[in-house]
Amino acid sequence: MGCGRGDLVFKLRKMGYECDGIDFVDLDNGMFVGSILEPIVRNYKTMVCIDVLEHIEVGLEHLVFENFQKSEGQIFSVHNGPAMHGGKDIHINKKSFSEWGQRVGQFLSIDKIIKIHQHQQLFITHAKKQKTRR
Repeated sequence: MGCGRGDLVFKLRKMGYECDGIDFVDLDNGMFVGSILEPIVRNYKTMVCIDVLEHIEVGLEHLVFENFQKSEGQIFSVHNGPAMHGGKDIHINKKSFSEWGQRVGQFLSIDKIIKIHQHQQLFITHAKKQKTRR
């Protein structure tokens, strides 16, 4: 989700994994063009989203997490440091790592959090089990 040029998708496909990429920019590279804020209709075992959430407008990240809930597992990172482009910080959704953890925990079960560096963490999560009604 938010695959950009599709580098990770191409690498995984080369390794024999069946996978798709989606990004809002059409690079004519075999990836789906669309918004990760819109409902994903296909079923996936795992969803990967690297360095994307910090670019999502504050208050809309729940739409990404709702899509994540449709897969068994999720691997995604958040970056809470600056990313300057043209004199402007393009990381518009800044939260502390504890705030990200709380937000993630509202939607997903956190299996592991890996510190990549001072400003980046990787989350390994799985969808919460749906409660059955009796």
